Amino acid sequence: MPYITWGTVGGATENPRHYVEQAIGEHAGSFDVAALTAAFRGELQDALPAGWLLEADDIYCPRGAEDPEATAREALESVDFTALLAATDLAA
Repeated sequence: MPYITWGTVGGATENPRHYVEQAIGEHAGSFDVAALTAAFRGELQDALPAGWLLEADDIYCPRGAEDPEATAREALESVDFTALLAATDLAA
């Protein structure tokens, strides 16, 4: 299936790390956001529609997907990062 990348082209809000940064808010400087994004990769991937692919800095969607930015944003915002952080040693 052909994929197009749009993750970094659209700006920071389409970058998976953006959602992790948003979730940890003022504590973002205390964490390695890239490591957290990698740690939560499964949960982030599961939130995306079938056929989509999550990479560290990009999200790939099937060519011709309708409104991919809004679809990904809605899907990733549904992830409960607070619960994920609470379940890790990184929440201390």
